[in-house]
Amino acid sequence: MKRKSALRLHLAGTLLTLFLLSLTFGSCSKDSALLEPSHTAMGSGHALRGAGAPESDLEPVKNEAVVTLAPGAALNDYLNAHQHVDLVSTLELPAAGSWPATTYYLVRTKDGTQINLSTLTGEGGTVSPHNVIGRGDRGGESFDDHDTWRLGGAYSAQPAIPKVRIPQARAVTEGLNEVIAILDTGIDRNHPLFAPNFTHINLVEDYTVLPPVAGATELRNEIDDDGDGVVDRGFGHGTHVAGIVFTGARKATLRIYKVLDDEGRGTAFGLAMAIKAAADYGVDVINLSLRLDGDDTEVHHAIDYAADLGIAVVASAGNHGTDQIQYPAAYDRVISVTAVDNNDVKAPFGSTVDISAPGVEIISTIPGYYGSGKYAIASGSSMATAFVSAAVALAHAHQPSWTPQQAAACVVAHTVDISAQNSSALGSGRVNFLDSVMTTFYDE
Repeated sequence: MKRKSALRLHLAGTLLTLFLLSLTFGSCSKDSALLEPSHTAMGSGHALRGAGAPESDLEPVKNEAVVTLAPGAALNDYLNAHQHVDLVSTLELPAAGSWPATTYYLVRTKDGTQINLSTLTGEGGTVSPHNVIGRGDRGGESFDDHDTWRLGGAYSAQPAIPKVRIPQARAVTEGLNEVIAILDTGIDRNHPLFAPNFTHINLVEDYTVLPPVAGATELRNEIDDDGDGVVDRGFGHGTHVAGIVFTGARKATLRIYKVLDDEGRGTAFGLAMAIKAAADYGVDVINLSLRLDGDDTEVHHAIDYAADLGIAVVASAGNHGTDQIQYPAAYDRVISVTAVDNNDVKAPFGSTVDISAPGVEIISTIPGYYGSGKYAIASGSSMATAFVSAAVALAHAHQPSWTPQQAAACVVAHTVDISAQNSSALGSGRVNFLDSVMTTFYDE
């Protein structure tokens, strides 16, 4: 499947070699061990990859913490013993990977002051900071800054689409009956591109507020809420990512979970809740064009829960340009994606990866705030991740007897070798939609 496939799919190198040698025009065989992950096949519950971590610009929520209780301990007793905090939200996750069944509680100080984690210990449980998440395009600018983002571009004529052979793959399948969860800043589904598939774009819930509320429309308040000098830095990110997924899998249903606000910020607890909700719904693919700057227990547990159900989880490897870890892409049961340009040269961002995809100067949809039917050019591993999620959906649509994880294994196994153009690690190569979908019946 890739250079780290022993970690992800627990395959012996000889089996992988035999599988690849047995391919006819790069086809995937359901009988192959590559497509039969076991409980440990995609990694045990706590497996990580890589080493080191980038310097964080995502500080934990100062007045909140995540608490677990020892078996038999009562929540009311805990709250009575810690009367300076209130319960905000609860997340129950079944046993998954090597995680035991656990209930996570998000608590917040009543007066909004800095939380002291040491004061919340007791009852034999655990206490951890409430981590913050951000969109995958670390350091990028907003559409209004016309830097990483800029308005314009010919969406249908962009070179990335024929390069990864989307038109040929869509002639085989357009992803009907597939469900792709996009966890991002929301979406403006009134964009004309989405109109033919409007009823298949589901706005689920907004997890930027907890407990979550209904709806996932992408909105902006035109205030620099995080004080970084850029107003609404994240606005448009989710709509842009959704447009890329849509161009690859036009008949798939997109379920939109809003986990990032218009500044491109959210919380790990909200992300874990959204992953759990998507998994419980029965989605096929979860697209995570976002980042954590460190390991997070409840997110990791939620991803393993989704993976145990056979769901393919695809995440951006990051834009920090080193081999440092970015989560959730660093988790062993996640397909991590980096970006290449139109010459298949690795972009100057992204870390240790499983697969690469176009992610430089990508043209896609943006919200109607900028005018009806507008498009913008953006770069980042977020964009590359969206291409891979669409490819997985098409592969699974064509082979519905496989699990989505098995389809993802096929996508990663059938890439274009671009090692000659690059010196950095690019996983298995650059995504190829057609070979991922149905190479057995294709004769070049």
